[in-house]
Amino acid sequence: YPEFKDPDDFHRVMVNEMGIDLENQSFYHIVADFFIESGFAEKFEEAGLPVYWQSFDLDAIISFKRIFEAKNKNPSSNVYQYVFLSSKEPTNDQLNSMAENKITNLGLNKNVLVIENSETNHLVNINRNLINKIKNDYNFNIHVYTMRNENQYLLFDYEADHTIEYKFWFDNLPEVSGYFTDYPRSMKNVVNSYFSESSANGIGVVRFHFHTIFVVLLLFLFTTVRNNYLSTCIGNRLGSLHRYKHRQTKLSISLSKPLRA
Repeated sequence: YPEFKDPDDFHRVMVNEMGIDLENQSFYHIVADFFIESGFAEKFEEAGLPVYWQSFDLDAIISFKRIFEAKNKNPSSNVYQYVFLSSKEPTNDQLNSMAENKITNLGLNKNVLVIENSETNHLVNINRNLINKIKNDYNFNIHVYTMRNENQYLLFDYEADHTIEYKFWFDNLPEVSGYFTDYPRSMKNVVNSYFSESSANGIGVVRFHFHTIFVVLLLFLFTTVRNNYLSTCIGNRLGSLHRYKHRQTKLSISLSKPLRA
């Protein structure tokens, strides 16, 4: 899940404040060129591992999709998916724009789908109207952020137990395709336990299929430049993630293929 953070701001800083000559190219061109020329695109395509490009800026993800698919030799590959993130219920204009530009993944704050009472911190209801609209009218995949273990992020209904929250979502929102979590090991334990028990009890597990956990690679590229320095920066980030894999790292679980240990 590579995520764009204010790409227009990065472009402005790189050009106006850092004095970098982008050769009349946008920030999106730089990212697309790096991903392809560095060999990452080829490796992901060979492995068949999905890459979910995402942003809270719908125009940004639409622009990047157009540029990346024009540059990439394999634009029709199912490897590449595009996600519009929203902290609130998306508008009809946004949903229609997604459909027109074939952006088929919507990432939502979990509080948009599970409504809470802000005063009592109790569950009010599930936003079924929005879920039905997203799935039935647009056939988009739904991703939810962010699942956390700390009590201050849990409804009182979950009794300060994050496993109850996970199980609530699995039981009541089968339409969700993927989850972002700050604690992947905890979530994986719940996933393994929940679906093992469900299978043993004959519960319909077919509706859920988990696959490999992916890193959310935040593209803090405003401190980088093209080519060697850019390659070194992202290479170091990937190396750091490998070296500190046991530390808390924001990861995600997507529900499309079997989860691998």
